[in-house]
Amino acid sequence: MASGAYYAMMNVVSRHVLADTILTLRMMICFYYGLTAFACVFYFRRTLFLSARDFFFRGLSPFLTGSLSRLFYRGESQYLLDSYCLNNIFCSEPLMKDTQTRFEETAMKELLKKIDEQQKKINEMRPLTSETVTSLKDYYKIGLTWSSNAMEGNTLTESETKIVIEDGLTIGGKPLRDHLEAYGHGEAFEEMMALTQKRKITEDDILQIHHLFYRKIDVENAGFYRKSRVFISGSHYPPPGPDKIPDLMKGMIAVIEKSRDTEHPVLTAAKAHLDFVFIHPFVDGNGRVARLIMNLFLLQEGYNIALIPPVLRADYISSLEAAHENDEVFLTLICRCVYETQKDYLRMINS
Repeated sequence: MASGAYYAMMNVVSRHVLADTILTLRMMICFYYGLTAFACVFYFRRTLFLSARDFFFRGLSPFLTGSLSRLFYRGESQYLLDSYCLNNIFCSEPLMKDTQTRFEETAMKELLKKIDEQQKKINEMRPLTSETVTSLKDYYKIGLTWSSNAMEGNTLTESETKIVIEDGLTIGGKPLRDHLEAYGHGEAFEEMMALTQKRKITEDDILQIHHLFYRKIDVENAGFYRKSRVFISGSHYPPPGPDKIPDLMKGMIAVIEKSRDTEHPVLTAAKAHLDFVFIHPFVDGNGRVARLIMNLFLLQEGYNIALIPPVLRADYISSLEAAHENDEVFLTLICRCVYETQKDYLRMINS
């Protein structure tokens, strides 16, 4: 009897031990797979994020027009570059920079090809009716004024910019200078449009554009090159001294005219923007005049206006700084903005 009871008790104990062992194994297996899944998510977190971000923006892009497309725009080249760099995560910094440079060159060539395809579609729609041309001019006048001023810290919204320029009203609580910048840029825009009738940019044209933009802010310096040294906050590259500005401006204009028939117009326009910013010929308003010069050249060559959305301000500023050593990132950014503005233009015309 005692022996039977002993074996019965051991049988019960064995079953409990076996059940506990199986439970423990199950828990270990679940922990293993959970840890593996976590490791995969952690390791590929950037890939998952980029995929989700890419799906979101690309999925929405056909439905975003006007201000919304400029607000949500983030270039495809940056998505691809982020994904591309995942494969080089353990590379040295010089190799990463070289990889990025080669990628930007490839991205820029692809963008220029897309730009040419879009431009062909735009040219096929011409000529437009006079009413459509006027409407587009008003649209880009507000869009360029708002975006260009916002890049420099102007607090007016796009709707408020329209009210200031078209209705001549002031916005309560907004600085007087913000109103003057909007009004002045509107006048400079009209001058830029008038200059599109000729296929040439002169030094006097640039001085007049700056005069119209800046005259209500500082009449003494409006349309005149600066007479003192200036320093740009956040930049490691100080602009040239005032004594060098006249010769540098003449050289810049000569390069622009020489490149008209030898280089892609978008690249020439972007480089003109870059050279002008590096010279920094005026006491203020250099960024806005640079973007007007860039768009003047594009318009003279048959392209439409390119808007740089304020959401890209950080990328724009960092690419300008980096362009002192390598201009590929900046040129790619401008190409992308030209392409996105072309898409916006075609959406408006087709709708």
